[in-house]
Amino acid sequence: MLNIVYFLSLKIGGILSTFFHLFLRVVCYIESIYDATDTTDTMTTNILYIEDDATQIELVRMFVAKEGFAILGAQDGMTGIQIALAQQPALILMDINLPSMNGVDVAYHMRNTPEIAHIPIIALTSTMKGSVIEPYVGTLFEAYVQKPITRADLLAYLQHFVGQPE
Repeated sequence: MLNIVYFLSLKIGGILSTFFHLFLRVVCYIESIYDATDTTDTMTTNILYIEDDATQIELVRMFVAKEGFAILGAQDGMTGIQIALAQQPALILMDINLPSMNGVDVAYHMRNTPEIAHIPIIALTSTMKGSVIEPYVGTLFEAYVQKPITRADLLAYLQHFVGQPE
């Protein structure tokens, strides 16, 4: 179900995107009611997702929450850099088309900031062709992932780069 909503949210903008965002909040609330697992004593691994679409951040948050990953969201590059410096996430997921500063520029800035240069960055985007972003894989980005991505594939990437949550 979440994979379908995720795909649809990539294709819809404007008012309908706002509707999907509210819909996702309701789904999260309902899932939390029916979730019998007590996670209060469980440690989480922080992942920073820099993405200008709040609906996409919420979807990824839903995809990984029950696996022990916490998504810190930033809707622009400068906010993402500030959160990375303050929170030191285990991994950064980066959209490429961001307002003000694109994802390549944000990754370049992070790689040249000693406090956060060690954090792996995965380009997670639907708008760039692979041939455009692939030259940066290995220097700015550890990997390039085309959206939409399934929950299973996303979890596989997270576990590959940061292991199981603490």
